[in-house]
Amino acid sequence: GNEVLCEAANRSLTYPRYVWIIYGWYADEWWKANEPEDNNRCSLHDKLRVLDRSLIIQHHPVAHDGGQVTASGYNISQYYEFYHQTQMFGNYSDTAAHTFAYDAIWALALALNKTEGQMKSNISIPDCQGLQ
Repeated sequence: GNEVLCEAANRSLTYPRYVWIIYGWYADEWWKANEPEDNNRCSLHDKLRVLDRSLIIQHHPVAHDGGQVTASGYNISQYYEFYHQTQMFGNYSDTAAHTFAYDAIWALALALNKTEGQMKSNISIPDCQGLQ
């Protein structure tokens, strides 16, 4: 973790041009751990510049949804059915992170759809409605 923070700081990969997405299961204040190579590469202040306004994400177990349909058009039961059918078509192992990844992709797609009009470049983003 710290090695990446130092590299990002040295390359000025910081807010406002960059926002980091970081796993939330590291130890408390992990960025303060002083690894031997950090002393020559970056300071705590440099690491905090990288972490400024970063997104920290953590996986939580899926709760029963009572049939509530999500942005994807599926409720949790339908999602699991879709997931297990998809697994049969490839050599995929079951992982507890699949719901985390699915939600993250949907959050990204919805955010991109919402901000498409605000983007300054001519990038075209397809509508994510109905994607599976």
